Parts: sequence; C-alpha cells; structure tokens
Amino acid sequence: MAIVRKWMFVAGFTACVCSVGVATYFAMWMGWVNFPFQHPVSTNSKSDSTPSESGPTATPAVNAGLAMRYAQAIQDGNCDEILRMTSWMVDRMRRVALESSDPAVIEATRAELCAQIRSRVVEGNVLRLEGIEDQYVFAPGATLEVVGRDDGRTDLSGPVAYRTWIQVTYPNSRTAPLVQDPEGNAVARPVRSWNVGINVSRADNTIMKAGVVGNLDIDFSSFSFEWPDGK
Repeated sequence: MAIVRKWMFVAGFTACVCSVGVATYFAMWMGWVNFPFQHPVSTNSKSDSTPSESGPTATPAVNAGLAMRYAQAIQDGNCDEILRMTSWMVDRMRRVALESSDPAVIEATRAELCAQIRSRVVEGNVLRLEGIEDQYVFAPGATLEVVGRDDGRTDLSGPVAYRTWIQVTYPNSRTAPLVQDPEGNAVARPVRSWNVGINVSRADNTIMKAGVVGNLDIDFSSFSFEWPDGK
C-alpha cells in the first residue's frame, strides 16, 4: 500500500511539473511576466472628438500609441509582436497552452498564426462585405497617420477602452487594395487612402476583433480614389 501511495505521489508530482513547464514555456515565449499581459496605454494626448460608429469627427493631434505600434508590426510582419497584441490570438494561444502538455503543439499553433499574418495573396487584397485582413490594409510601403480617437464600438466581445483612427495612404495603384461593390465586383479604381479604426480592449489593452474578417473598422466615408499621375 505504501508503494502504491509513493507511486501516486511521484506520478502526481511529475504531472504537476510537466504542466508548470508548459505554462512557463508559453509565458516565456509570450514575453509575459504577470498574467494578463498588458501594454502601457498613453494618456498624454486625448481627442476632443465625439464618439462615432463610422469614423472620427475631428482630427486633433493624437499620440500614436498602441494602435500605431500594431499597424507597424503588421507592416513589418512582426509575428510575435502581433500575437502578443491581438486579443483573439492571445486567447487562442492561452487555450492551446492549457489544453496541451506538449510545447511542440504550442509552437505549431504559433507557426500557423504567423503564416496567416504574413500571407498576402492577390485574392485577399479586396475589401469585401465581410471585411479585409489587416495585412492588406497595413501593407508595406503605405503611409500611416493617426487622425483621431473616440470611444469605439459598443457591440464587440468586451468593453472597449478607446478606438484610434489611422489614415492609410498607398504609394502605388497596382498594389493598393480594391473595394468590392454591392454586386460583388471589384471597383476598377484601387483605393488611394482610407481611415481605419482600431478598438483597444479595456480589459487587457489588446487589439479587439471588429469584423468577420480582420480586426479593423473601415470608415467608408473616408475613401479616396484620386491618384497622382503615374501612380
């Protein structure tokens, strides 16, 4: 009987160590010291704009902050930074870490998400009714400028701390996103610039998912199709 108790203790201790080891691996990879991970939120500049569901109503000087770091990480294909900043990706990585005791499973999930983040194919470079993936909006070479901040959406998965609006301007009509019309056809003229909104979670300062496809709000009233000659 004593031998059985000793075996049960050793087995339980081993399982505990294994679980702690996986959690530690995940925490080290995510760069977390304490759960939940939080990015600092700048409070140095606040917009005087009123809340809007469709876009910013004013364009005051707004600190770039978290939203711009996210946009630039998308442009650069900085996978690990994006995984740490995106709410649904953080949740998925946590869930995988809790469900599996194998670090290889965590790494495989990370690799899958990274491939999705870095994927840029012609078929995806179109704004459809369900949205557009962030990597096509924040494309390499595009100019990014913060143009406003408001209270954000009220219909997402959790409370929103604020929403930052970024104007994205593309350098070349041949690679800029296309806009799908109500009939499902791509508009012949690619978008020159538009404003997109990034909702930041009140709970943990991560980027919240705002569309069926992608994490961004699109201000349809901001579209410009005017291209300089030769572009």
